[in-house]
Amino acid sequence: MKRYPFIVKEIDRWTDDGEFEGVMKGSIGRMEISAKYVLPPAELEKFPVGSVDEALFELEVSGNNLQIVEDDEAYLDQNEGHNYNLQGKVVDINDHSMLIRANVDMAVALAESPPVTEEGDEIRVGHQIWAYGEMNIVLNPENVESPYWD
Repeated sequence: MKRYPFIVKEIDRWTDDGEFEGVMKGSIGRMEISAKYVLPPAELEKFPVGSVDEALFELEVSGNNLQIVEDDEAYLDQNEGHNYNLQGKVVDINDHSMLIRANVDMAVALAESPPVTEEGDEIRVGHQIWAYGEMNIVLNPENVESPYWD
């Protein structure tokens, strides 16, 4: 999966979580992104506002907000905060995530495998899907094992 150059523009630390979590705002090219991070404070200091770092993104589906759709439009739209609507084609599925081809290649974390829609239909490679969830950012991709993040 492609790693994207992410320009850090703002960091909102959630102090009620011991400052390990928060929202990082920035951009990939012209696309603005807000994503949840989980990093210890010492690691977070390596990504100051203004820095440009390779990042990977994953949508963590809220509940069972997955649907198979007929429309072949691909998009990633910010909903509220770091929540997004994603629509694209499923190009691969493993036990933990799906790889979706949209305007940004995106891993979608799975609560169950095989993935099913809210109507109970099994999602397969080749399906066009819509998903809603929380955007997560991985700023140290070399420390994360995933078949999509190489």
